[in-house]
Amino acid sequence: MNVRFAVVEDMKQLESFFSKHITRENKAVYNEEFFCPLGLRAAVKRRSVVVMNREDIIIAAARIYLKKNGTISLYQFAVEEQYRHKNLMKYLLSQIGYPIFSACPSNLAFNNYYMDSKWSFVETKEGMNIWKLEPDLLSESTFPN
Repeated sequence: MNVRFAVVEDMKQLESFFSKHITRENKAVYNEEFFCPLGLRAAVKRRSVVVMNREDIIIAAARIYLKKNGTISLYQFAVEEQYRHKNLMKYLLSQIGYPIFSACPSNLAFNNYYMDSKWSFVETKEGMNIWKLEPDLLSESTFPN
């Protein structure tokens, strides 16, 4: 598996990947911006999209923002269904630096993902639960083939 920043040549595959996994039926998708291909393209150009490939196929992707204070904000992410529950997103994020923060509406069951994935709860602010991912010792050898 290969973790790297997405490049413009990845756009078609990225758009397809996110449109497959980030749908309006998904209750964890709470912002219309998640569906905007122009925002995704701009993020790729800013080196703000990280992908994990297996044999040149994207199996996980995360859209991030590097903040002025040196922290990273996780904006949106997805993992190919057959690779879920294997810590791939945590490994992908571990390759780009810490600390990483993510916000999730406090009324969504998707907060369970953060608890189950061992993110630390920071606070509830303006109806959003703020989560922090702590560094750990995940390596690629952690994943089954």
